[in-house]
Amino acid sequence: MKIKRMIILQLIALLSLIALTSCGENESPDVPKGFVSAANDISNFCLYVPEDWVVDTAPNSLMASARENEYQNANVTMVSYTDEDNMYKDVPSYWESYIEKIVNSFDAATDENGNATDSSSFNMETEGKSCKIDGVDAMKYVYTATLAGKQLKYVQLIAKKKSEFYIFTYTTTPDGYDAETVDSIINNIKFK
Repeated sequence: MKIKRMIILQLIALLSLIALTSCGENESPDVPKGFVSAANDISNFCLYVPEDWVVDTAPNSLMASARENEYQNANVTMVSYTDEDNMYKDVPSYWESYIEKIVNSFDAATDENGNATDSSSFNMETEGKSCKIDGVDAMKYVYTATLAGKQLKYVQLIAKKKSEFYIFTYTTTPDGYDAETVDSIINNIKFK
């Protein structure tokens, strides 16, 4: 009976420790001042957004998402992907495969008369700039494209840690782009 009670107490202590080390906005003292957590406990990363943003992360989702507010277009998402088959040796090889898939998902470009052309509205601004996320090497890609008739600007950071790819995406209108906010969110990403 004493052994059973001791095992139960050890399990309770272990579960309490796990709960204290999660990314939840109220449980962790690691939440930066002025930010809230946009990731949940099953994510293998911590993503923090400004406290006045709306967190849209669904329970039990491996993706974190938040938006500036209900009237603005700025939003962020972050997801991880396990490359179980080692298809991609690095971030640039992953990007080459990824970019082929997304270019044609955007609206067609238009000519000077507003007529659709045969090419995509996708336009690369910054291709593969090296950076770090929580000490892990990453690549930063910035591009614009039109989606459903709306001109958008995207900032994507992709990091690889062992066989895990982490994809961070910030989306807004070109006029709504706020480099300071994007940098503050990126600088506070943590990997578990």
